[in-house]
Amino acid sequence: MTINALFKVNQPRFVAIILAYLVSSLTLVLNSYVLMYVVNYLKNRDLAKWTQFMLLELLISVGSYLFPRLATYLVQQQTQDYNHSVRQGIVRSYYTHNKHVKVPEAQNHLINDLSLVNDNYLSNFFFVISDVFTIALAAITLLMIHWVLLLVTLIIVAVSIYLPKFLNKRLINATNRVSTSNQKYLETLHNWLGGIDELRHYLAGSKLFKVTRYEQNKLSDAYVNYAKKQQLINLLNEFSSNLFSLILFVVAGILIKNNLIIFGTIVAIGNYHYYISGAIEDINFSLQGMKSVEELNLKLKEETSYIPIKDEKKKSGAIGIELNGLSYNYPDNHIDFPNLEIKPGEKVLLTGSNGRGKSTLLDIISGEKSDYDGKLSFKNQTRAIEDFDKLQINYMKQESTIFPGNAVDNITMFDTAYQKDAVKVISELNLNLNKSGEKFSGGQKQIISILRNVVNPSNILLIDEGLSGVDDANKERILKYLSNLPQTVVLVEHNLNKDLKRYFTREITV
Repeated sequence: MTINALFKVNQPRFVAIILAYLVSSLTLVLNSYVLMYVVNYLKNRDLAKWTQFMLLELLISVGSYLFPRLATYLVQQQTQDYNHSVRQGIVRSYYTHNKHVKVPEAQNHLINDLSLVNDNYLSNFFFVISDVFTIALAAITLLMIHWVLLLVTLIIVAVSIYLPKFLNKRLINATNRVSTSNQKYLETLHNWLGGIDELRHYLAGSKLFKVTRYEQNKLSDAYVNYAKKQQLINLLNEFSSNLFSLILFVVAGILIKNNLIIFGTIVAIGNYHYYISGAIEDINFSLQGMKSVEELNLKLKEETSYIPIKDEKKKSGAIGIELNGLSYNYPDNHIDFPNLEIKPGEKVLLTGSNGRGKSTLLDIISGEKSDYDGKLSFKNQTRAIEDFDKLQINYMKQESTIFPGNAVDNITMFDTAYQKDAVKVISELNLNLNKSGEKFSGGQKQIISILRNVVNPSNILLIDEGLSGVDDANKERILKYLSNLPQTVVLVEHNLNKDLKRYFTREITV
């Protein structure tokens, strides 16, 4: 996720966000600037001018209330639109890279990771923009009032930023001392209490009490020292803050006495110091937040990269399969497959006892498993096919996904080009599939998954126990329909009677 990409989501709105933050900072600074004149005219008892500037102050106050909220609203719109495009990119990447997707990991990227980047990167970027505007406008205003006030304010802000870092070194040392003492105390307890039975047996309790009391006192001293340093630092921070405010007021008083600035400046100078110092602290905090999600941001960028899909029509036509010396190794099992040749257009029933590698063989043929030994080749009626990517293999696994929607949507996979074919095959098989995705029975889901692989063109159709939940009447209709398809069909099934086996060219047992 990048700021450049965020800008491109909606460029006019992005510019409007920047302008909204600019006006927000401007109203904040102007509020204190006008307040100077309100106080000044009140002191001079100029009721007319005081009324005019009070109305102006009220108008600016309304703006300072509205524009930050407008900016926040526009930022939400911009980031949500950007999130939508990022989510699309992630899903598109999963789809085009043809990689296995772990659902919890995908959900984490699409929801939690995006939220973290939004909060720590995108939002903080706009906070930095707002704070930069505030610093710049406050500095310009101070320069307009008097350059001495700007110089003194910048010096005080610099000291205010450095002083806590200097003091915190002492607090860090005190914290480390507490940690070390605590670790030493725990080690002492572990070393001595672990042998408490021997200590009790030999009446050596006094030594146990002496050692543990010594470490307890050291830990207590460390905590007291930490608390003392913390209170001292808080005291120094409060003292320095009050001292800096006093210095500002003294400098402003001197300038007022010499008629170099108006009296009302005395109420605004503290605000400008607060604006500049607060904005600098916020910028530092925001930049740390942005840096904290750099790695996560890079990961999301990788997840959104994808390969454009060429819009090519899928081609059907039978392709043969040939196995020579094929085998596959699992950590606890080795599977050897028989040498065999399945001719283009054959309908093969693959049987065998559990664990003999029927599903593994389909995984290998489909390309899902490539770390096998031996040779697997494909050929049509005239020549061998060396480019696996040119093959269209449809593979129905034992567990197929049914998506929300009706049967036709699930069969066509939401491609309207195949809608007529889906309706036609449902009609030819006289199937009752007038339900939605969540209401289909197990057998109906299997039928829909088979038809999905039938309607979408393929050279080879692999079905792994796709009829186990289908009743006998529908099972026969489907097998009869499959037997008339032009493509090569390999089906794994256990319990088919002789009448149903007649729809296959042959049966192969592994």
